[in-house]
Amino acid sequence: MPDTIDALGREAVWGLPGSVFVVAGVAAVLFIMAKTMVWGRWIYAVGGRPDAAVRMGIPVSWVLVSVYVISGLCAGIGAVILAGRTDAGSPLFGNLLELDTIAAVIIGGASFLGGRGHLGHALIGALMIGVIRNALNLLNVNVFFQLIVIGVVIVIAVESDVLRNYLEGRVRVMQAGRQS
Repeated sequence: MPDTIDALGREAVWGLPGSVFVVAGVAAVLFIMAKTMVWGRWIYAVGGRPDAAVRMGIPVSWVLVSVYVISGLCAGIGAVILAGRTDAGSPLFGNLLELDTIAAVIIGGASFLGGRGHLGHALIGALMIGVIRNALNLLNVNVFFQLIVIGVVIVIAVESDVLRNYLEGRVRVMQAGRQS
């Protein structure tokens, strides 16, 4: 790998890996874009209720394409960092990492049904998945059992999200009944 990519993956600044600063920079840019641009509100609207977003005049297909493009860009940045850490490249390196990504976002509190979530919470979820993975590695747990553990974490997080949505709906119905 070129020296720049190796530096991104291996060198540390102030005791922190260079990849931490790359992730923090990308997260800061995305956070600012989501909070200061109308586009950020459109993402939540499209994620929550696409049919309502169409009725509000939001260009749903454009928003979806833009989110997919940014997602692909972030995947490419992650691939470059991983190539720097391993000093090699392979199309199979990211195999099954989508499971960790889904788990991180769901643990971070994003709704599996859409329309709810926060970038900072997703980063905390990613940190938690990293801690779980590291603990499983330190305990010498087989890789296949690690996938099962992460899958169980996803199932528990999704079920808690569904339960939260159900309870919030019940509370809204009860509040509406009291007001009328």
